[in-house]
Amino acid sequence: MRCTFERTVEIGRPPESVFPWIEEPERQKLWMKGLEENRLVDGGTTRAGARIKMRIKEGRRRSEYDGEITAYDRPRHLALRFWGGAFPKGVEMHVDYRLENLAGRTRLHYVGWCELKGFWMRLFGPLMKLFAGIQLNSFLKKLKRLAEAE
Repeated sequence: MRCTFERTVEIGRPPESVFPWIEEPERQKLWMKGLEENRLVDGGTTRAGARIKMRIKEGRRRSEYDGEITAYDRPRHLALRFWGGAFPKGVEMHVDYRLENLAGRTRLHYVGWCELKGFWMRLFGPLMKLFAGIQLNSFLKKLKRLAEAE
Protein backbone atom coordinates (compact mmCIF):
# COMPACT_ATOMS: atom_id res chain seq x y z
CA MET A 1 0.00 0.00 0.00
CA ARG A 2 1.25 3.44 -0.91
CA CYS A 3 1.57 6.11 1.77
CA THR A 4 1.37 9.51 0.02
CA PHE A 5 2.02 13.07 1.22
CA GLU A 6 1.00 15.95 -1.01
CA ARG A 7 1.16 19.71 -0.48
CA THR A 8 1.08 22.86 -2.61
CA VAL A 9 2.45 26.24 -1.59
CA GLU A 10 2.67 29.55 -3.43
CA ILE A 11 5.89 31.49 -3.03
CA GLY A 12 6.26 35.15 -3.96
CA ARG A 13 9.38 34.60 -6.07
CA PRO A 14 9.89 33.20 -9.60
CA PRO A 15 10.87 29.53 -10.03
CA GLU A 16 14.45 30.53 -10.93
CA SER A 17 14.78 31.96 -7.39
CA VAL A 18 12.96 29.11 -5.63
CA PHE A 19 14.63 26.15 -7.35
CA PRO A 20 18.04 26.66 -5.67
CA TRP A 21 16.31 26.28 -2.29
CA ILE A 22 15.26 22.73 -3.16
CA GLU A 23 18.41 21.83 -5.10
CA GLU A 24 21.39 23.20 -3.15
CA PRO A 25 22.40 21.29 0.00
CA GLU A 26 23.48 24.36 1.96
CA ARG A 27 20.09 25.97 1.39
CA GLN A 28 18.23 22.70 2.06
CA LYS A 29 19.82 22.59 5.53
CA LEU A 30 18.14 25.90 6.35
CA TRP A 31 14.60 24.57 5.91
CA MET A 32 14.87 20.78 6.28
CA LYS A 33 15.16 20.15 9.99
CA GLY A 34 17.82 17.58 10.81
CA LEU A 35 19.52 17.54 7.40
CA GLU A 36 23.26 17.50 8.03
CA GLU A 37 24.56 16.43 4.65
CA ASN A 38 23.25 15.91 1.14
CA ARG A 39 25.91 15.37 -1.49
CA LEU A 40 26.46 13.84 -4.88
CA VAL A 41 28.31 10.54 -4.51
CA ASP A 42 30.42 10.85 -7.65
CA GLY A 43 31.11 14.57 -7.20
CA GLY A 44 29.64 15.19 -10.63
CA THR A 45 26.86 17.48 -11.70
CA THR A 46 23.25 17.45 -10.58
CA ARG A 47 21.32 15.43 -13.18
CA ALA A 48 18.86 12.58 -13.51
CA GLY A 49 20.66 9.37 -12.60
CA ALA A 50 23.14 11.02 -10.22
CA ARG A 51 23.61 9.18 -6.91
CA ILE A 52 23.34 11.00 -3.59
CA LYS A 53 24.12 10.41 0.09
CA MET A 54 22.16 12.08 2.87
CA ARG A 55 22.78 12.22 6.60
CA ILE A 56 19.83 13.25 8.73
CA LYS A 57 19.66 13.69 12.48
CA GLU A 58 16.42 12.04 13.53
CA GLY A 59 15.88 12.64 17.22
CA ARG A 60 19.03 11.49 19.00
CA ARG A 61 20.40 9.38 16.19
CA ARG A 62 21.86 10.04 12.77
CA SER A 63 20.69 8.06 9.76
CA GLU A 64 22.50 7.63 6.46
CA TYR A 65 20.43 7.37 3.29
CA ASP A 66 21.43 6.45 -0.25
CA GLY A 67 19.52 7.93 -3.13
CA GLU A 68 19.22 8.82 -6.78
CA ILE A 69 17.97 11.87 -8.61
CA THR A 70 15.20 10.53 -10.84
CA ALA A 71 14.20 13.75 -12.65
CA TYR A 72 15.98 17.05 -13.13
CA ASP A 73 14.64 19.92 -15.23
CA ARG A 74 15.87 23.19 -13.74
CA PRO A 75 13.89 25.30 -12.68
CA ARG A 76 10.70 23.26 -13.12
CA HIS A 77 11.17 19.77 -11.71
CA LEU A 78 13.32 17.81 -9.27
CA ALA A 79 12.56 14.28 -8.14
CA LEU A 80 14.51 11.70 -6.20
CA ARG A 81 14.23 8.41 -4.39
CA PHE A 82 16.13 7.32 -1.32
CA TRP A 83 16.45 4.27 0.92
CA GLY A 84 18.32 2.96 3.95
CA GLY A 85 18.63 4.89 7.18
CA ALA A 86 15.61 4.44 9.45
CA PHE A 87 13.50 2.80 6.72
CA PRO A 88 12.78 -0.92 6.92
CA LYS A 89 14.70 -3.01 4.39
CA GLY A 90 13.20 -2.70 0.92
CA VAL A 91 11.34 0.58 1.58
CA GLU A 92 12.09 3.58 -0.64
CA MET A 93 10.87 7.15 -0.27
CA HIS A 94 10.08 9.07 -3.46
CA VAL A 95 9.97 12.87 -3.49
CA ASP A 96 8.77 15.02 -6.40
CA TYR A 97 8.99 18.84 -6.54
CA ARG A 98 7.24 20.63 -9.42
CA LEU A 99 7.51 24.38 -9.82
CA GLU A 100 5.00 26.33 -11.87
CA ASN A 101 5.58 29.94 -12.94
CA LEU A 102 2.68 32.20 -11.98
CA ALA A 103 3.82 35.49 -13.54
CA GLY A 104 6.76 35.99 -11.20
CA ARG A 105 5.42 33.82 -8.38
CA THR A 106 5.90 30.08 -7.95
CA ARG A 107 3.41 27.34 -7.22
CA LEU A 108 5.46 24.56 -5.66
CA HIS A 109 3.73 21.21 -5.70
CA TYR A 110 5.28 18.52 -3.50
CA VAL A 111 4.41 14.84 -3.62
CA GLY A 112 6.17 12.25 -1.50
CA TRP A 113 5.34 8.56 -1.29
CA CYS A 114 6.60 5.22 -0.15
CA GLU A 115 5.36 1.68 -0.44
CA LEU A 116 4.84 -0.06 2.89
CA LYS A 117 3.81 -3.69 2.76
CA GLY A 118 1.95 -5.91 5.18
CA PHE A 119 3.00 -5.54 8.78
CA TRP A 120 4.88 -2.28 8.22
CA MET A 121 1.90 -0.57 6.64
CA ARG A 122 -0.50 -1.60 9.38
CA LEU A 123 1.96 -0.62 12.11
CA PHE A 124 3.57 2.55 10.76
CA GLY A 125 1.38 3.81 7.92
CA PRO A 126 -1.08 5.95 9.90
CA LEU A 127 1.59 7.35 12.24
CA MET A 128 3.98 8.02 9.39
CA LYS A 129 1.30 9.88 7.47
CA LEU A 130 0.40 12.02 10.49
CA PHE A 131 3.95 12.95 11.53
CA ALA A 132 5.27 13.35 7.98
CA GLY A 133 2.38 15.70 7.17
CA ILE A 134 3.12 17.87 10.21
CA GLN A 135 6.83 17.96 9.38
CA LEU A 136 6.17 18.69 5.70
CA ASN A 137 3.93 21.64 6.58
CA SER A 138 6.69 23.04 8.79
CA PHE A 139 9.36 22.52 6.11
CA LEU A 140 7.36 24.20 3.35
CA LYS A 141 6.38 27.13 5.57
CA LYS A 142 10.05 27.73 6.37
CA LEU A 143 11.07 27.30 2.71
CA LYS A 144 8.49 29.90 1.66
CA ARG A 145 9.68 32.37 4.31
CA LEU A 146 13.37 31.95 3.38
CA ALA A 147 12.83 32.13 -0.40
CA GLU A 148 10.62 35.23 -0.13
CA ALA A 149 13.09 36.98 2.19
CA GLU A 150 15.99 36.55 -0.23
